[in-house]
Amino acid sequence: MPEAVLLLAALAAAPLSPSAQSPAQLSADLVARSVTAIEQLSPAEHHNHGHAVDAAQTKVACVVELMGFAPADAKRAADVTTAYTYFLCAAGAPGQPYQMSAHISGPAAVDLRQQPPLVHVPEAGAGYDQRLKAIIPVQYQDWAVKGFRDRAIPAGLIPKYNALLGVAPSP
Repeated sequence: MPEAVLLLAALAAAPLSPSAQSPAQLSADLVARSVTAIEQLSPAEHHNHGHAVDAAQTKVACVVELMGFAPADAKRAADVTTAYTYFLCAAGAPGQPYQMSAHISGPAAVDLRQQPPLVHVPEAGAGYDQRLKAIIPVQYQDWAVKGFRDRAIPAGLIPKYNALLGVAPSP
């Protein structure tokens, strides 16, 4: 009889407990949150990451590939503390063609515990390898050095940039 009471209590509580997301939905949510965090960096923060963005270049468009996340066993985006990503961004003034925009790409660790999320990008230059290893877990470091695995992701930046900055697509 006590087992039946426990089972009923568990069943009654089940609808209230948050459900796990599918792996595809979890990945999509983490990518969306990471893109938003990276795009919302200030021009000074982009410059600190090696990306020259001046006052006239007010718009930034980014795409992200998710390498992984922590904790690795998280089943919901709300449970993820850090997303490990590879990103590509383009910054430009309204009407500026993509080819003339400032570009930056590389690995980033996006701390989702912060509001807004805190983006960690290893600074370029001497000691880069050590800075990369400090923020990207060992299982993703090779990927972080080689770049995008899915080539459709960086190709998707051009139409996104053009739409954001009001640039007519090339014929």
